[in-house]
Amino acid sequence: MSITSVAKAAGVSIATVSRVLNDPHLVNPGTVRRVEEAMRTLNYRAALATERRGRKLEKRGRLKHKTVAFLWTGGRSSATTLTGMDMLQGASAALRMHRVNLIADYVDTEGRLPQAVAAEEVDGVLLHGPEPSAEVCAKLKVLPAVWLLSPGSNQWGDRVRPDHQRLGFDALDCFADRGCKNVVCVTYADNLGRFYSMRAAGFACRAEQRGIACRFIGEGFTQASDSAAKFRAACTLADEFSAMSPRPDGLFVANELGGYLHEQLIRRGLKPMKDFLMIGGDRDFAPQHLEPEPIMVSVHGVELGRLAVDLLLWRLENPEMKLVATLLTPTLVLPPGMT
Repeated sequence: MSITSVAKAAGVSIATVSRVLNDPHLVNPGTVRRVEEAMRTLNYRAALATERRGRKLEKRGRLKHKTVAFLWTGGRSSATTLTGMDMLQGASAALRMHRVNLIADYVDTEGRLPQAVAAEEVDGVLLHGPEPSAEVCAKLKVLPAVWLLSPGSNQWGDRVRPDHQRLGFDALDCFADRGCKNVVCVTYADNLGRFYSMRAAGFACRAEQRGIACRFIGEGFTQASDSAAKFRAACTLADEFSAMSPRPDGLFVANELGGYLHEQLIRRGLKPMKDFLMIGGDRDFAPQHLEPEPIMVSVHGVELGRLAVDLLLWRLENPEMKLVATLLTPTLVLPPGMT
């Protein structure tokens, strides 16, 4: 019985099964239980460490250049975010364990690739950002590739991303378990594949399952492109929220407007976490000095980087297998004193 069969039975990727076998403390407990149950059902026995040494050496032997590139396809700005730095840190640590070099670079505004990537002197690429031009894609497609997070291509390359729909479920459960009966979700106009749409869909589904009244605001906005647009959107949304009657007792910000909206609500005399519970979005997007501090979201960027390396190395061993998507469940981070 193979690890592929276990992954199929558990409904997870092969990279996730590998992580359960080697670093189970880094995997969501529910996922660990599913994988372990699949192994018991299939009577699968993981190889001992001594039995796996040859495999690891064989894997490293397939790395012709002993080098992997981490590329930001939308320029340098994404590299400066908390999640961007965390993903790079996780990928670097994982590659170091395999004695593989890492090149961190970006696709510039004219679509030029780093020389080592253009010359195919790397064994694979880790990609974050939007899908680049057709010309750049043609050069990248010849290399094993793993996309991180939700942007990028759905037609080529494997993917590692947060399970945003699961986060929507967890956000609603967080409210319902604390007695909320009337909740609001802030999102943008539906855009299939974008993180906020997946979170909002999960939130709505769970609200219906648990019989919680749920309203949505922000669906008339396209995603804000700069700080000025985010400020304007937050002002409008704060007005809409503050005018609601009866006042909602839970506010889930599914997009990146958490910090902006928090400020505007306070300016209108509303106090998050006192007048209503608030899940204020990702730590990447919401300033850490918010007071009162809302519930925040961690997407586990370091682990995303590690999983991307696992998936890339697996792809080098299995070039003919179909595309794989590995999901990692984000975590709600409660403020101090909240249980």
